[in-house]
Amino acid sequence: MKLLANLICAIKNKGKRKIFDIQPITGKAIKVIEVDLRKDRYIKQFTYKRLISFAAICILFILLISSLNLIQKGLEIKGKVLGTNISIHEQLDLVQKAIPKINPARKEFMRGINLEKLPALVENLRNISKAAPIIAEALGESRPQKYLLIFQNNQEMRATGGFIGTYGILDIKEGKIKNLFIDGVYNADGQLLEKIIPPEPIKKISASWSMHDANWFPDWPTSASKIVSFYEKTGGATPDGVISFTPTAIEKILDVTGPIEMPEYNLVINSGNFIETIQWQTEKGYDKKLNQPKKILADFAPKLLNKISNLETKKMFEILRALEEALEEKHILIFSLDPKIQNFITEKGWAGQVLKTDKDYLSVINSNINGYKTDGVIDERIEHLSEIQPDGTIIDTVIITRRHNGGNSVYDWYNKVNCDWMRVYVPQGSELLEAQGHTIEKIQTLKEGSDYPYFEKDPLVSEIEATMIVDEASGTKIFQESGKTVFANWVFVSPGETVTVIYKYKLPFKIDFSQPADSWSLLVQKQSGSLGSKFKNDIKIPYNLKIIWQYPEQSAVSSDLKTDKFYAMVFQKLEK
Repeated sequence: MKLLANLICAIKNKGKRKIFDIQPITGKAIKVIEVDLRKDRYIKQFTYKRLISFAAICILFILLISSLNLIQKGLEIKGKVLGTNISIHEQLDLVQKAIPKINPARKEFMRGINLEKLPALVENLRNISKAAPIIAEALGESRPQKYLLIFQNNQEMRATGGFIGTYGILDIKEGKIKNLFIDGVYNADGQLLEKIIPPEPIKKISASWSMHDANWFPDWPTSASKIVSFYEKTGGATPDGVISFTPTAIEKILDVTGPIEMPEYNLVINSGNFIETIQWQTEKGYDKKLNQPKKILADFAPKLLNKISNLETKKMFEILRALEEALEEKHILIFSLDPKIQNFITEKGWAGQVLKTDKDYLSVINSNINGYKTDGVIDERIEHLSEIQPDGTIIDTVIITRRHNGGNSVYDWYNKVNCDWMRVYVPQGSELLEAQGHTIEKIQTLKEGSDYPYFEKDPLVSEIEATMIVDEASGTKIFQESGKTVFANWVFVSPGETVTVIYKYKLPFKIDFSQPADSWSLLVQKQSGSLGSKFKNDIKIPYNLKIIWQYPEQSAVSSDLKTDKFYAMVFQKLEK
């Protein structure tokens, strides 16, 4: 992304001396190619316009997520510059061949250029060009696209990011926004006629399942599909995709744009007050006669998009970096019903799916059920310890500590009990040995049968709950989902208190001592929308094993879970 940003900076300033001040390669290297090979008519056709088109195509798909007003401009650029008789791949091949011919003696052009980075830049452009047809399709080049926008409030955590209080509809054609509609989710849910039995924990607050509770599964493609299904049941047209945001993503953008003035509300919204201001307006401060609590979001969105579209170039690339960070941290999730586009999203790491691994795995998923907005004042620490036994058996211990910092806030929703349905996802087939620290509560819920007349069962929920067993010693519910074994319990934390939950379990595989060497690895997936729990990983090995390689280099590692983490070791058996 940084290379592309620098590249466009150089391109936009072509013909000016400023191009020679761009770091670290970008426009200067392009100029060198043209100077040293100016007699080659094919190389001369590899112009600034070709390069900006490739970069723009890549960036446009990212901008779709939250700066949609720029798409129209971007596609207009793309339409002007892609006319050529030489394919993009042929042009890139020519440039690749030209790189070794660049004359490093041309100091007036080479100042600060790292020629070693040029092949990587060309390869990046090649990858972008391959994706161009898919990106263009997602932007409505061949037919109009409809996107369902989901706003997940991570102050009230749910499996894929937070409670769905607001949704939107975006219609786009040839990169132009044709319609942007934002509304409260309950207005859509009010059109739902079908009665569907919800997952067991949701029965605590609702007898029927609907779109605002549909993001129940931590695997985003699964939850997004369920959201689409409920939206269709409300009478909505089938969308082409779903794009999800948390408030954190908007905060990152506001850090770049600066404050947004909203005189009609006598407000100035910035990254520091966005969450509290919007929550207050949507829950307490809205016009009760008008009774449109989400109106402020509908009024805010176009103002933010307009400010983004008018940013100077330098700020625009800061927006891109903010969006890239939000994607990496899963504050923005994307899902497409088009298999080709969905494959592209998955390859980019934007799909938010539960990943497969044949070794150790951990993901802690919190779902706030009637716990207000208290996740905004919860600090969480996760500790993972793997102990390899002399026979190769692996025993894992996971310690989850949750601290409630509310109780004295001016905002009442931070002073409530945090009611959390905690699910711990581990390798499928893991055997629970011990569980403690969770809340033992008998929830009175409606039962199937006579208490659910005319209600339908959801096939996926029924499939998951059919695998469920209850550990007699601890009351832990154990079931299978997304190719993982899940340990689930209620965890209640009152304001000012700290609760520690401990799970101890045996993994379904061993270290193989019959081989000269064997490996262990751990994939830790953060919960989508989480601000990032503190995380510590450690491993203990027996006397008969020697570590011959490990990643990272330290065995005991502390970090945060703003992104997924990976740890690995290779062992060698010691001779007796």
